[in-house]
Amino acid sequence: VVNARSEESLEIGNLYRRAREIPYRQVLVLSTAPSPVVSYQTYLAEIEKPIRQYLADEGLADEITCIVLTRGLPIQVDTHNGRSVASLLATLDLRKGVSRLANPYLDSSTAFSHREDALRGMYLVTVLNGYHVRDVRTLIEQGTLADGREPDGRFIVQTVPQMPRASHAEGVYLLTLRGLAVES
Repeated sequence: VVNARSEESLEIGNLYRRAREIPYRQVLVLSTAPSPVVSYQTYLAEIEKPIRQYLADEGLADEITCIVLTRGLPIQVDTHNGRSVASLLATLDLRKGVSRLANPYLDSSTAFSHREDALRGMYLVTVLNGYHVRDVRTLIEQGTLADGREPDGRFIVQTVPQMPRASHAEGVYLLTLRGLAVES
């Protein structure tokens, strides 16, 4: 998913599409503010609704399991409890009113499938982001060369000053515990 109003987003989306040989029909171009935080109304109108419509129109609702967002798209939704765009999209097709639930992968060896009963309605959502486009380019290049070994690079935890309640402390702790470098 790329943002037509962000040159960085378009560049990153094209780099990723080429590296992963993703068909053009699976690239969605949205038009939304390239700011880190948007209102819930903006999220619904400019991000969620077009993604839902695209999946339905293209017949991809059961084919797509992973949604990849790019730098240049909003990352947070300004709600009373501060939700990330990724977390809202991860539960895109769950029944109305269900937006938070236990992680179905905890203590499980099940591979992800959007069609599995326990996971029906959920998507894997990730964001291609870094300090600069060159950082994201490096991530994409390294991802195509991955050999199954544990990562040894740095992890960048993105925070937004407008969302002080969003905490990544537990994730940072677990990554640090494994000896991995974490920046925020």
